[in-house]
Amino acid sequence: MIDITAQVQWFIEERARWSPAQGRKLAETMTRQSGGTMDWDEDAGEGWSRVLVERRVVALICMLGPLVILVGDDTSEMATLTKDLPVIAVPSMDAPILTCDPLTLRAAFGDRTWNNPALNVEQFSAGEFWFCTV
Repeated sequence: MIDITAQVQWFIEERARWSPAQGRKLAETMTRQSGGTMDWDEDAGEGWSRVLVERRVVALICMLGPLVILVGDDTSEMATLTKDLPVIAVPSMDAPILTCDPLTLRAAFGDRTWNNPALNVEQFSAGEFWFCTV
């Protein structure tokens, strides 16, 4: 299990100094570096952008505050871009290997994660986390 409480706490502490423009810039840089595409529906108010390579998610960048999820084994180049940010590294979007203090999640993302049947805070995947907070 990977406890992401510290990364989410960092997100909470730094989100006042973060802007969607910073998130967009990071996502665009990661997209160029990976040769992939960026998926973010800003007009719909999505809280995350995705970097996709061959339709596979390789990174999720939170637009609401500094938080990045790197997906897969070949993310070392992108990790250099995120060295000053809270990063969660996972082998896949579907592996239920994450855990987080529920009160910290609620402080960060509100009721979207509080008692949400789609997110078991004791064991969840990056995909479930993204789905509940997008």
